[in-house]
Amino acid sequence: MNRPKPYTGSENFIFASYSHTDQEKVFETILEMQKRGYRVWFDAAIRPGHEWDDELALKIEECSCFVSFMSENYKKSENCKDELSYARDLEKTRVIILLEPVDLSRGGMAMRNKRVQQISKFSYGSNDAFFEDFSVANNVDTCVEKTALPVSLPAVPD
Repeated sequence: MNRPKPYTGSENFIFASYSHTDQEKVFETILEMQKRGYRVWFDAAIRPGHEWDDELALKIEECSCFVSFMSENYKKSENCKDELSYARDLEKTRVIILLEPVDLSRGGMAMRNKRVQQISKFSYGSNDAFFEDFSVANNVDTCVEKTALPVSLPAVPD
């Protein structure tokens, strides 16, 4: 599997929060996001010797959109729950991508995620259909590279 490279620039970006147990599914989606021009930061950008929690907090503070790749593994991860809570505390735009059927109706996850946009990726028949819905989620459009507009040629006289 190809591994995506995290975004390291200074433009608006998506913070990707995920359980490392789900890394293969998540990286497939991040690679597709990147092919479609989305700038996505994730924890692989943290360099050796840097304080893990400080780096994560800084990137959550700086991101334009916080995307959690939700699964049963995510729900069990204290680190993931901390990231999600911090994004909520900062009132970041949050989008939940459900990697599998997950019950978010009770307990801490319900408390953290009321009124948060959710997209059930597992239920789409194609990546195109999924990304059509993802592209209209709040603030994700600010995290995509703008493509150059086609140049119009002068009209040719008849």
